[in-house]
Amino acid sequence: MTDLGHGWIMVRRWGDLDNTMEVLPGNSRPDQVASHVINLINQEECHVAAALALEPLDPNHTLPPNEREEWSELIGGLTVELAVDCDEDAARLIRRHLTEESASYRRARAALEQPNSALGQRFLRDLELAVSEDIPARLTHGAWLAED
Repeated sequence: MTDLGHGWIMVRRWGDLDNTMEVLPGNSRPDQVASHVINLINQEECHVAAALALEPLDPNHTLPPNEREEWSELIGGLTVELAVDCDEDAARLIRRHLTEESASYRRARAALEQPNSALGQRFLRDLELAVSEDIPARLTHGAWLAED
């Protein structure tokens, strides 16, 4: 999703099942952009991909450089990606809404925020499998989502 400005938003999907692009009228206000992005994320059920796109990895810098690099390479190796190109105000609204409304987003966010936690390590194992087996569903339906 890209805010084109001047009241237009571009939504582009690509992949095995869908290669479409839409240019939608929309207000460039952060709340309008956020609403479009949230609707797209909910339609596509890509809450984990949204967390990977919007949330920082290890914001408290607890990972040693080699482990941070491993995480970054694995995330970059996923065959699924969500790119959101919007201003920080819209991104903040999106993150807040998804954190409040989506359990899988909340858990992915927590795993990225605390990669050394039990949840973070389960996420890492499923991330490794998702990349090595080329099965992104390991992250959307993986064991790491089970409650502690």
